Order: sequence, then structure tokens, then C-alpha cells
Amino acid sequence: MVTAKNKGTAIITVSYGGSTLKNLTLSQVSTQITITVTDAVVDHLTANISSSKLAKGTNAQLSVNAIMTDGNVKDITSSANYAVNPVDVLHISANGMVVADNKGNAEVTISYGKQSAILPIQVTAATLDSLNLTASGSTAIPVGVSSQLSLTGTMSDGSTQSIVL
Repeated sequence: MVTAKNKGTAIITVSYGGSTLKNLTLSQVSTQITITVTDAVVDHLTANISSSKLAKGTNAQLSVNAIMTDGNVKDITSSANYAVNPVDVLHISANGMVVADNKGNAEVTISYGKQSAILPIQVTAATLDSLNLTASGSTAIPVGVSSQLSLTGTMSDGSTQSIVL
């Protein structure tokens, strides 16, 4: 077995000197092979995201690393290729930002060189992000007078919903 340590070329020669074994005379023989050690290549990919479950309208940063044959780790988030199936559930920007578009389950196939990895992501219904309470008139109300209040919720997908008080 030969293990590559550094880039370069090595010539390995194996020789066996002449001898006599059980009345058999063996002449000297040898052989050689030239081994060229090249730069490390991608062994496999790893992909990480803060959560594999996103609410519609939210986003999360994806991080992709190439683990090289020499053990080094290379961040390839911006240079990897991304394919999403089905395409209407989410999309990914060139820098790895995952944006949840519609409720459903998707698989993200990440490829770089000859290697690939699959990352499942679930997009759930939009969630309540904030509340806004308003008065129909002035917020200074005299004793004995009523004022109508309205409560509106803003969802993670940017939509708003009136909430009955």
C-alpha cells in the first residue's frame, strides 16, 4: 500500500537479487512504478442549517463544506450548486440563504465537483411575528366614553390578519 503524503513524483523500485533455492537458480529481477501525487480532492460534502424546519416567509443561512482527502475543510457555500425539489416550496440564493416560500417538504441537492449531498427541509405555515394594537380614535379617552380597539397580526410571510378582541 502507498499513502500520498506530499504533492510530487516518486519512483518505487522493487528488486530481488539472484539466489539458488532448492536447486533452482533465480536471476536478479526488478520492476518500478512512478507515482504522481496530486493536490487533495473533495472526499465528501457536509451541509448545515440552523433548522431544517422553517415557517413560510422566513429564511435561514445554509453552510456547505467540502471535506478534502487530506482532511482539510473548505467552505464552498457560495460556490456549490443547489437544486430544490419541488421548486415551489423554497429557494436558495447564490450565497446559501434558504427562503421558505410555501408550505411543504423539499429536498435540496447540493453538488460540488463530483460530490453531492441531500438536505431535507420542511416549510410550515406562516407564524405570527408581531402584533399591532390601535385605537379607532384618540388614545386619550374621557371617563365613560368607549373607543374601538383593533388588533392586527403580521405573519412571517408578510401577510396581516385582523384578530378579534
